[in-house]
Amino acid sequence: MTEWIVLLDSDGVLSDFVSAAIKAHGHDATHESVTSWNFYEGWGLNDEQFWSKCKGKEFWQSIEPYPWATEFYSRLAKMFDVYICTAPAEDDECFAGKLDWYKRVLGVGMNRVVFARNKWLLANPLRLLIDDSPKNVSEFQNNSGMSIGFKQPWNRFTSSWEDVLEQVAPLSSR
Repeated sequence: MTEWIVLLDSDGVLSDFVSAAIKAHGHDATHESVTSWNFYEGWGLNDEQFWSKCKGKEFWQSIEPYPWATEFYSRLAKMFDVYICTAPAEDDECFAGKLDWYKRVLGVGMNRVVFARNKWLLANPLRLLIDDSPKNVSEFQNNSGMSIGFKQPWNRFTSSWEDVLEQVAPLSSR
């Protein structure tokens, strides 16, 4: 039987980037109050202003993992060949900070991490993307990949980490 490769998004699936961004900006919003992808526009910020405070190795290293992060990753890894697939920020230190985070939180080295802004380029019929971005999920499906949208307040997906595990279990050959 052919084995699936799972591409697991990080920010918004394993790591709480939104809360880290709120803290970096000293804003009084909460994770649950963020209901749009470019939530910072509601704060009157443009891309440059937003990203100016969400950068540096320490920022990326210090993002809190969601409570389910390690269990979700380890259970998926028992069923599939899993790679973290994350879109890097336009910050040279993002790479090092995220790699440190994956090693510390998940015990994952760089051989299990794919940095890709255009995740759809990785799509094929035996690849599954798990992501919180409606755009990434749609583009991946439109390019012959399978994808599952991960539920967050800023999207309309309905699958929690437990739901995802139930949905993918029949695909596992392990």
